[in-house]
Amino acid sequence: MSKRLIWISGAVLILVIAAALLWFSPASRSSHATSAEFMQLMTRGNGLLENGDAAGAIDVYTRALPLSPQSTDVRLNLANAYLLAERPMDAAAACRQVLDLDRNNAAAYYLLGCALLRQNQPEPAAEAFQQSWKIEPGIPALDFQMGMAQRELGHLPDAISLFESVVRAEPAHPSAHYQLSQLYRRVGRAEDATRELQQHQQILAGLSAASITVAALERCKHTQPLAPFVLAQPEHDGIAVRFADDTVAVFGELAASHRGPLAIVDYGHDGRPSLFVQDQTSGFVLLDNRAGKFAPLGRPLRVPADGGYRTALTGDLDNDGLDDVVVLGEQDSRVFKFYAQGRVRDATRAAGLEGLRARGGLLADLDFTGNLDLLVVKPDGSGLGVRRNLGNLAFDANWSDSGLPADVPGATHVLTEDWANEGRPGVFVARTSSAPVFFAKQRAAAFTPTELTRTWPTGAVIATTDFDNDLRAEACLATADAIEFVGREPHQNRTLPLNGFAVAQLLPVDYDNDGWIDLIACGAQGLRIWRNAGNAGFRDVTAALGLTAAGPIEEIVAADFDTDGDTDFVTGSEAGLRFWRNDGGNQNLQLKLRLAGQRSNTSALGVRVEVTAGNWRTRRTVRQNPLELGVGQHRQLDALKIRWFDLTTSQVDVPITREVHTVAEPTLPSGSCPYLYVWRGARFEFVTDILGAAPLGLPMSEKRFVAADPEELLALGNETAFVPRDGAYEIRITEELREALYLDEAHLIAVDHPIGTVVHPTSKMLPGPPFPQHALRVLRPLSAPHQATRSDNLDVTAALARIDHVMVSPVQLRRPQLRGLAEPYAVTLDFGVLAAERPLVLALTGWIRFGGGMANISGSIDPTLPFPFPGLEVELADGAWQKVDVVVGTPAGKTKTILVDLAGKLPTGARRLRLSTAYEIYWDAASLCEDAGTIDTREQHLNATRTDLRWHGYGRFADLPPSLPLTPLYDEVSSVPPWDRTPGGWFTRYGAVDELVARRDDRLALLAAGDELALSFDAAQLPPLAPGMTRDFFLHVVGWDKDADFHVEQGWRLEPFPYSGMDDQTYGKEARPAHLDDAWIKDYNTRWVDEIVPHPAGKPQPVP
Repeated sequence: MSKRLIWISGAVLILVIAAALLWFSPASRSSHATSAEFMQLMTRGNGLLENGDAAGAIDVYTRALPLSPQSTDVRLNLANAYLLAERPMDAAAACRQVLDLDRNNAAAYYLLGCALLRQNQPEPAAEAFQQSWKIEPGIPALDFQMGMAQRELGHLPDAISLFESVVRAEPAHPSAHYQLSQLYRRVGRAEDATRELQQHQQILAGLSAASITVAALERCKHTQPLAPFVLAQPEHDGIAVRFADDTVAVFGELAASHRGPLAIVDYGHDGRPSLFVQDQTSGFVLLDNRAGKFAPLGRPLRVPADGGYRTALTGDLDNDGLDDVVVLGEQDSRVFKFYAQGRVRDATRAAGLEGLRARGGLLADLDFTGNLDLLVVKPDGSGLGVRRNLGNLAFDANWSDSGLPADVPGATHVLTEDWANEGRPGVFVARTSSAPVFFAKQRAAAFTPTELTRTWPTGAVIATTDFDNDLRAEACLATADAIEFVGREPHQNRTLPLNGFAVAQLLPVDYDNDGWIDLIACGAQGLRIWRNAGNAGFRDVTAALGLTAAGPIEEIVAADFDTDGDTDFVTGSEAGLRFWRNDGGNQNLQLKLRLAGQRSNTSALGVRVEVTAGNWRTRRTVRQNPLELGVGQHRQLDALKIRWFDLTTSQVDVPITREVHTVAEPTLPSGSCPYLYVWRGARFEFVTDILGAAPLGLPMSEKRFVAADPEELLALGNETAFVPRDGAYEIRITEELREALYLDEAHLIAVDHPIGTVVHPTSKMLPGPPFPQHALRVLRPLSAPHQATRSDNLDVTAALARIDHVMVSPVQLRRPQLRGLAEPYAVTLDFGVLAAERPLVLALTGWIRFGGGMANISGSIDPTLPFPFPGLEVELADGAWQKVDVVVGTPAGKTKTILVDLAGKLPTGARRLRLSTAYEIYWDAASLCEDAGTIDTREQHLNATRTDLRWHGYGRFADLPPSLPLTPLYDEVSSVPPWDRTPGGWFTRYGAVDELVARRDDRLALLAAGDELALSFDAAQLPPLAPGMTRDFFLHVVGWDKDADFHVEQGWRLEPFPYSGMDDQTYGKEARPAHLDDAWIKDYNTRWVDEIVPHPAGKPQPVP
């Protein structure tokens, strides 16, 4: 505290406070369901806070919190009261609780920064202030506090800029003038320092010294007491619902001859949930749902009579768009693959699951590959078994490094849940004689055991969901005596006595569609159902629902089987199947949501869904399709947010209808490469991407990273395409994906060469080192292909004749989870007789779709996939094909020309070449050339005369055919990306970065997602063109790029910084060399970018 007083000792500030008014958040203004007691306490606490009674306000707010435990407003008011009471540590804790509930709360970040700054922690304070600024800029007090933090960090230019912003907004702000006077003097601006001190003294003369407090300098809209947002609660008694036993009408004679385990399968994706069940002849059969009545579809699939089948799991095992079923048994397990129109076959042998024995399990993407893996509980309860899905319907039983142990004594039940809301679902394992254990999923690593559940009760059955609609999951466990609810805070813990009822299964389901998840328990004594009444707790409604005589039950499944808009039940037992029709639940409305994963697993299992409507909200995890989501009387959702495994998408104003609402995961890239634009005379236009061959920490497999080639030459066009603007050649490099760019050098090269020749870079992407020497080659074009044929006999001669954006596409792409890969295909090129004695060069123009870390790992574990890099063969005189001893490589990203040097590589008399690949490469042109030498060529290198690092945003992609690369539009940008996390750290401050990019010296310009680097080159430095010559332009860059893909090493962190000569395979583990001059880090890296992506304040916007 004393240090903070020293900071402001020379400053006097009087704040004129008008009559105090409560500040309402947008959600608070529309609240219609609030607790009178909570409102009374909040009003009283606000009055005490405004009157300066911090202790009284803290006492009142503390009593209000349990009445509305999801409220962020009461916690923010507490934080302000703690600051007023000089308790900054408690204030910081309250702010962090708010951020656990809402990571986009500008006030919480601001107050957290103030609390940290009071504790003399300027670095984390600056991080918090900058995050608040990104959400809601334009608050002078925020700029002032940020300036104080930057001053303490020694970032004087940034502090000066911030204080200058304050005095522009508030000219009579005396402390800011004083701070400027001190900082100007430190940087040698004596006249400016004197002026600011005089300004400060003039303001000081008219003010009272009694107003000098830290709190006064912090005061702004974020420190005003908030009126409460209160989550809309369900009606106390709810709507009238009864469950009728409609077994005879729905199943008829099938009820007695069929039993569980039960699997729900909507095989037609039409909202008709059918059942996959066991029949009395020891087979499994699909009971087809035909207008709410079930009939066998196809013959039963025979299985051993003594299989002891206990559990059936539904999920798309091979990502072909159709859900399959895995049946687990204590003596035998089966895999049933589904085909179109409900056809099924036994695929156990192909899946490699013969001999698997289990009492239960789950399907989940445990390794973030887009494939559903299998986790099982051993039949004797001694532990777990993990089977890795290789992506081709086969499972690997030897997955030893998942982090999930084989030995877990007393294991009974497994469940996945993204407990921390970080996009990394972990695994709960319930146990008979001790508390459950939670294994957290680590980025780019295995599961690890945690202490999360150490104090939890012992329960053999576990379930998780968002019971209290705070957008976080809670857990419930069935113990011997009760159902125990466990949350993150004490108020979320509650107990439901069982009174001797033994629980075999817990199923969270919203039977009355009121938007609050209820709880079902079943066992040998029948069913118990508790209705969720929100803050009023759970109430046993079994009798009211007509379910007291359900009889012994082994299993229950829930879905809207009769498609009337509410959720029905099917139960299974030794006696057969029973159907329980929901009568009345459809008085409230229900959204049926089907998600189709493209990068995530196709079934979208484990994907999180968040919805809001008015003052109601909730969170669900997809565990079956379609997801049935009660919404009460809301006829429209304000926002539907889907947190896929890689991206987050949002829809707004979603109407509620009886039809299934289908959302396909977009195929947008989250990571690839930075973008390059140039001025074309009327606008900036996209050219290509850069440094696609220089990834940091990108795995090519689980054991090896892609080796980075940090240098690239990029073609910009000739003198008619790349023209000056106001006397300068203008280039823009943007980072518009979930990445960080580490740019070491960027300079312009102009090449004057004879008309009739062409110039191409030697840069390209190779499987590994040694990398090519990056140079510009002057070539003389000889011929386009006389004939070009794709491997499926398609004539592509015209498509490859010239660069015209008419592409030769792969014949067949792989499944979407293997983005960037294709079924092997080839193009045969006939150039006539090849003059093998000449210095021939094959020029290939095209682009490659990058798959990213998820696709790389998924492809690396599938043993059926071939080596994808292109190869070249030549046809011999006898018609045989011979491999050409060259490394073809690929374009390093979007459309570029690569060169294949054929000099001395071809046999005499060769005529045709065959280019093959298993990458998703689109070829635009193929040209046979010969080396023209450089004797008449002149290269001129220009450094940028002006640089400016600044904000740009995220460009919309042009509407182009899928054979063309995604092309961003420079002038059509959004401030909100379709992801929640990005590499975080201290990035280069905005402004000029000339010395950072002038030469290759390991001093890096660090661009965060959304940034732009403007480069200007003086056109007057180039001489006029000589007669008979033409001029082409190229950009030479050196640098690296790091994606935040789950599998990328250190993907969420900006650091560690790369450097020339580093070992790619030890990235993140080796120490930075001591010989490097890293003074630039302190001078330039003063801009904090948090890994949590902020969204500007305002109404939610749709994100594709």
